[in-house]
Amino acid sequence: MKTIFTIGHSIHTLDNFTNLLKKYNIDVVIDVRSMPYSKYVDWFDKQILFFFLKKNNFKIFKKQIKY
Repeated sequence: MKTIFTIGHSIHTLDNFTNLLKKYNIDVVIDVRSMPYSKYVDWFDKQILFFFLKKNNFKIFKKQIKY
């Protein structure tokens, strides 16, 4: 059975964020945010986050959730 984790960026740096993913053997990230940016943490913007995760061998997908 597969396990699904949820994670927020909180105040983590990008390196700490990816280390958390690695710690729990997470290699696929699905971004379900309706607004894929943060006005408080620049690196959590979609383009920056996706680039860094791909560079570090994570698979990343964007899934638009409609309410």
